[in-house]
Amino acid sequence: MIFVLPVNILQTVSHIASGNSFIDYKILFEQERSHNIELRLQIQSLQLQLAELKKMLFGGRAEKFVTANATAVSQPELFPDDKLGQIDVVKTTLVKEYQKQQTKLTVKHPGRNPLPESLRREVIELMPKEDVKGLHPVGKEITEKLEYRPGELFVKQYVRPEYIKPSNDGLNASRIIASLPAMPLEKSVAGASLLTHLLVSKFVDHLPVYRQLAIFKRQNVNINHSMVSGWIKDAMRLIEPVYDLHCWQVLNTNYLNVDETTIKVLDKDKNKPHIQDTIGCITIRNEN
Repeated sequence: MIFVLPVNILQTVSHIASGNSFIDYKILFEQERSHNIELRLQIQSLQLQLAELKKMLFGGRAEKFVTANATAVSQPELFPDDKLGQIDVVKTTLVKEYQKQQTKLTVKHPGRNPLPESLRREVIELMPKEDVKGLHPVGKEITEKLEYRPGELFVKQYVRPEYIKPSNDGLNASRIIASLPAMPLEKSVAGASLLTHLLVSKFVDHLPVYRQLAIFKRQNVNINHSMVSGWIKDAMRLIEPVYDLHCWQVLNTNYLNVDETTIKVLDKDKNKPHIQDTIGCITIRNEN
């Protein structure tokens, strides 16, 4: 391994080897410090040049490439090579670097809007399966689901009294409350009858979602369009086994009738106004 020493170090070593053992360490320290300052300034100059090159190579497309001649004329060098040795540092200050820790702001979900009080409530009280004789209720949990009957939106309200049962030794206690019945969408306010009405109205009666929401609004029920669209998608996943069974029944018949009627539809992928497409209507006839 080869080490390259500054000239002043070599001169000092040769001075010692010549027989003169007296060394002025103060002068040697000043020489080393001056040499270190020169090296730091050179490093800063090279870092600035590297940053400019990266900006020209990887910058935005709107930036124009600047030639070396244009840069030399328009922007002088910050630290010219012939001036580095003439810079004297009178005083240096040590600056400490601190890294600020940023806390991530978590936004709480605002929660769903309460169902209108004007809707009729159908109260269903669910009692625990355990024996609660002699126990006093300490509270109750109320779960509301929006349901639909032809011509009426109403709320099915599940009321579950809550009991605290102490242990035999009196040191512990357990919470007793009834379980909710199985529901299509547990975390949704939509009940099974409302989901059924939305699917039938959209796919059988060809009634768009925004028109159904307008009908609900006349009963003082305002529901977000995106929320209802999510309900429909989740409900469609629940009846996917029925769809698979229907496809199996169609494909396993011995006779199919297909109507290949053409219709103009919008092609969004190819940016064409209209293309000819075919709507396939399949009917089955079982010969058995």
